[in-house]
Amino acid sequence: TNHMCTLTNKTTIMSKNFHYKIKFYKNYINCKNKCLNFCVSVNNSKRNSLVNLKDFQSGKTMTEDIAIVHFKVNLTGTRIAPYEVVGVMGNQEALGEWNVQLAPRLKRSANDYSEWTAVVELSLHKFLRYRYFIAAVDKATQIVQARRWEIQERAREVKLMSKKVECVDRFGCICPNKLKVRKAWLNTGHVVLFKLFFNALDFKENLPIVPEEEIRLKLEPVNPELMLPILPSARAYAQYSNMLYGGSQMKEQPDLGVVYNNNTLMFQVLMVDKAMVGYLLKLNLSNESTGCVQFLGQMYIPPDALDTSEGILTVSFASITNGMEVARLKMKYLVINAMPDWQVKLNTTFLQYWPRRWKGLDIGHRGSGRSFIADNPAPIFENTLNSMQSAYKAGADMVEFDVMLTRDLVPIINHDFELMICLNAGKPLTKSNLCMKSVKDFTYDELQHLITYRVINERIVEYPAPCSVSNPDERLFPTLKEFFTNTNRFLGCNMEIKWPQAYYAGGIESIQTIDKNQYVDAILSVVKDVSWGRLCCFSSFDADICIMLRFKQNIYPVFFTVSHKVPEFLDPRTHCLHPAVNTAQAFDLNGIAPAASIFESHPDAVTLANRQKKWVLLWGEKLCDRKAVAWYKKQGVHGLIYDRIDTIVPADKRNMFEKDGRLQKLFKLQLSCGCR
Repeated sequence: TNHMCTLTNKTTIMSKNFHYKIKFYKNYINCKNKCLNFCVSVNNSKRNSLVNLKDFQSGKTMTEDIAIVHFKVNLTGTRIAPYEVVGVMGNQEALGEWNVQLAPRLKRSANDYSEWTAVVELSLHKFLRYRYFIAAVDKATQIVQARRWEIQERAREVKLMSKKVECVDRFGCICPNKLKVRKAWLNTGHVVLFKLFFNALDFKENLPIVPEEEIRLKLEPVNPELMLPILPSARAYAQYSNMLYGGSQMKEQPDLGVVYNNNTLMFQVLMVDKAMVGYLLKLNLSNESTGCVQFLGQMYIPPDALDTSEGILTVSFASITNGMEVARLKMKYLVINAMPDWQVKLNTTFLQYWPRRWKGLDIGHRGSGRSFIADNPAPIFENTLNSMQSAYKAGADMVEFDVMLTRDLVPIINHDFELMICLNAGKPLTKSNLCMKSVKDFTYDELQHLITYRVINERIVEYPAPCSVSNPDERLFPTLKEFFTNTNRFLGCNMEIKWPQAYYAGGIESIQTIDKNQYVDAILSVVKDVSWGRLCCFSSFDADICIMLRFKQNIYPVFFTVSHKVPEFLDPRTHCLHPAVNTAQAFDLNGIAPAASIFESHPDAVTLANRQKKWVLLWGEKLCDRKAVAWYKKQGVHGLIYDRIDTIVPADKRNMFEKDGRLQKLFKLQLSCGCR
């Protein structure tokens, strides 16, 4: 749905165009404030109850059950905003049990500006596991939104053997002199992205722009009731990326806006409540030689304009002098909501764990390889549990498979968006008896009773309904949960999350009607419940799915997959290697997964990715034999995804993770401490 928003000067807005909206927002804000005041009251009551409980138990502080732990962390070299605080979360109740909202906050030392301290009572004779984080705290609600955190694979660990313990640390350096800090996951609130692609801005009349003049755009989060800018805070914090190689990290906007030359530009806004944030876009014309700026116009986007997870906005800039339309802007938006109930124990995390000894992992494509093809098909049906187990027995370190949802939101393993079924009750005699129907239109139970077909070499091939196959491991459409519970846990997995793409030449892979946040949340819910004790990662051809996976969870790496045909899809982030690396850098993804054929146009592909500290997985038909696989491994890639792994890997090859003692210790810690 396209939304049209036009902004004139502030007086006109308040008196005419937005009078009814302001009235609506006032009523809304009043209701919201009452709700927030109630929440704050409840939180304060809870905190008071905890304090009273501590007073009641104060006699225990000198017994053998309590240790007084003095946390002291140095943040030298770490930038921290005035509205941000430092916290410590951990495995005991007094440390929030890994819950950022309940974790104690440290105070800045009076003697050392870079030092933060806190004193906490913890249980004696137990292992203390903890991590530091930096967060923004909303003043009105006291909601804590994590912004950065320590991501070493193993948390800090201390055995509390004495009544007084001092933990003196450097932020991010769980291992000495090895800094590991990353942007935090979205523990609460929302992220809103505004995406401007090629030629998004169209002026009503051509401006006589000279070479030293530049168009600038500035996005300001505003209070929707007062129409006043919101200072950088937990309530709203805006950044941008111009998606340039080597400099695409999210940054704060210049005072007069970001130079826009009709290439890709991203605005990102973090917030605790998207209903409390509107957006004011300002259009400026700057002159480098004179040092002056001309204000051309502005426009306002209300919170309710972003009423779905993703969409397109067509908005108009209006002159503040006469209210006339100056230019029109077409941009896409994405709303990311925090994953409901994503509360996991962070004794371990594999978010940034891919040691050098794992370079060149062998990853089975859809298990043992594609089977629904004419040339050299795998003997076992692809994307079945049997195919996964066969790959493991052949020596695969991981398998890559495709995940999508049924109509009743069950994550299943299947590649194609559309299924070929017969129109009548009998067997199809010709292709005219077959039709295509989307997987999302079937419930999981309906799929179990569905006979499907494929046309291979002009021959119609029938595949039995899963419920009619006696061996569950040989059935099509296994659930994601079944993979985790029924395959060897040493077998790692790359879950490629399917989402239909618009083609560059026109058309779309399939129509998706499930909400994007709901789609990702349904998959992550299964991952949260049953994935522990196994090495996993995510990937997708959809850049926004990758970004959502990065924000919604804090355990597994995310790769942005790039097509073998460039450009195949409409999204310019998929058009070649550089935009893919820039996307990974802008949104803190772990790496990219291009087709191996990328080396034909970019022989330095691995170097380009490694310079930005991004990992590389390769896939595609170029990885067709043992010689080719060996050559690509020498290029320094992190893993290779290929078919017929049973015929390519050496006969004595064994699974890498099965013999990795350090990894098994991490898994043991993860499982022994519990995960949820």
